[in-house]
Amino acid sequence: MKNRVNREKKPIEVFTVEELKEFIKIAEKTTRYAIAFKILAHTGMRRGELLALTWDDIDFERKTIRINKTLLKHQRTVQHSTKTKQSTRVIAISNYLVEELKKHKQIQEIEKAENENYEDNNLVICTVNGTSVYVDNLTRAFRNTYKKMKLEKDITLHSLRHTHATLLLQQNVHMKVVSERLGHASIKMTMDTYSHLLPSIQETAAEKFEQLFEEE
Repeated sequence: MKNRVNREKKPIEVFTVEELKEFIKIAEKTTRYAIAFKILAHTGMRRGELLALTWDDIDFERKTIRINKTLLKHQRTVQHSTKTKQSTRVIAISNYLVEELKKHKQIQEIEKAENENYEDNNLVICTVNGTSVYVDNLTRAFRNTYKKMKLEKDITLHSLRHTHATLLLQQNVHMKVVSERLGHASIKMTMDTYSHLLPSIQETAAEKFEQLFEEE
C-alpha cells in the first residue's frame, strides 16, 4: 500500500479593495492592458475566456457579457467552447465596466484607423495590430505592473479571479451567484475554494440566527 503524503492547500492571496484600486491606477499609467485587468477583476472570468472575448459578446444595453469560448494557452487559437458546460454563461457587469469598455472601444477604433496593417478580429483584448494576445504576455504585463506596488503577497494574474469572488462573498453575495459568475462546475467547487477565506461566515450565521430570538 502506497504511503499518502498529506499536502496542505496553498493559501489563496487576494487584493483588498484599496490594493486593487492602487493596482488599477498603476496599470492605467503603465500598460495598454489595464482594461484587461479591470475586466478580470470585475467579472472573475478566466484568462483564456477574457482573451477570446469579441465585441459581439458585450451587450451594452443589457450590461452583460456572454462567455462561450476560450483562447488556448500558448496559442492564438480560439476554441469555440468553454472549460465546462457551466462555464458557458452570461454575467451582469457594472455601469463602471460598461463605460470603461466603451472608452476602450473608441481607442481601438483609432488604432484601427491609424494602422493599415491592422488585422480586425473583433477582439475586445488584442495587440496594437488587432491580433490575439498570448496568455503569457498578459501575465508578464500583470507581473510588471504588480512589482511596482511592492506588496509582500503572492499575487498573480489568476488572483484577480480569486479577488472578485472573495470581495463578493465578503459583501454577503450568495455563494451560488458567485459560483455562476465564475462558471464553476458546481457550487461545491466554489465552497471548497473560498469558504476557508471567510472564517466569519459561520460566526455571522450564528449571530443572525440568534437575532431571531432576541427580545425587543
